[in-house]
Amino acid sequence: MAKSVVIHGAEVVTMDEKLGDFPSADILIEDGAIKAVGPSLAQPAGTAKIDGAGMIALPGIIDAHTCLWQTVLRGYVPDLWPGAYYSQLLPLRQHYSAEDNYNAAYVGAFEMLSYGTTTVVDYCHNIRSPDFAPASIEALKTAGIRHLFTYSFMAAKPDEFPAAARFDDARRVWDRFHESEGLTTIGFGVDSIGAAGLEKQLAFARALQAPSCIHVNETGTIDRLHAAGLLGPDFLVIHGNLITNAELELMAKTRMPICFTPTADTQGTPADVVRRAIDRGVPVVFGCDIPCSIASDTLGQLRVMFNVQGFLDGAMERIFSTVPGRRPAVRPGLACRR
Repeated sequence: MAKSVVIHGAEVVTMDEKLGDFPSADILIEDGAIKAVGPSLAQPAGTAKIDGAGMIALPGIIDAHTCLWQTVLRGYVPDLWPGAYYSQLLPLRQHYSAEDNYNAAYVGAFEMLSYGTTTVVDYCHNIRSPDFAPASIEALKTAGIRHLFTYSFMAAKPDEFPAAARFDDARRVWDRFHESEGLTTIGFGVDSIGAAGLEKQLAFARALQAPSCIHVNETGTIDRLHAAGLLGPDFLVIHGNLITNAELELMAKTRMPICFTPTADTQGTPADVVRRAIDRGVPVVFGCDIPCSIASDTLGQLRVMFNVQGFLDGAMERIFSTVPGRRPAVRPGLACRR
């Protein structure tokens, strides 16, 4: 690849308040980094040119939670309502090899890139031996997508890959692959609330100053984590449909973020935590989650969220006030850029 590349004549959405947007502009890239954005940029001699006319250029999308090991099982769980994800999908892990992990992550990473997602938080709870995590990471590296690989301590089988060996493996993965300034960074997923190893797993992650996450699908989880002194900005909540407003306020005080996965989290669940979290100052991010059910299209998931939130906000307005006509006069929901 040339040291200098210019994308010429694209409609550029910078997402930068100072730069703004351009109906037609150039993007100058030098040594793999964006050097300048603007109309008719001066270019070094020998700069390679990419014609962006008629296209939109915008920063890459970040997916904050998905499980790419499931990509090769697409369509196996088309409906999450009956609970088949837990009873039928997860047991299939026992048939996986490390090569299956590689293939699934490789295909899934390319699918995300095709949809404009350039960074993924890949939560892998299919680590059944020391071969599994390296296989997934090597696939992500080969695909070229930036990734936070989340090494999950959640075991596929209770007696498989025991805790002591798993901690040793997690440390090996960290030492081998973590690059604070590179395409690969490592985080950790702890067991759900009530599991005996949760606090030790979180302490392990925090000793490395690594981000971690926890699935929250039960009532009272945040209160219990708060009572144990475990809340913090480095500890991401996944889902959290049943979190109360009081718990959200505890999260806001510690800057503890939440990741909502729209398709998975609107299947029969309350699905109202996003608005409540934003109103209380909790950082909110989004992810595709389970590729066995949906395409790894993060922007598509944001469209789902926009529409679901519009329904929820309109319903709330109708409950607490009289709304003439089809819609409230002012939309209180998530904003949409033009």
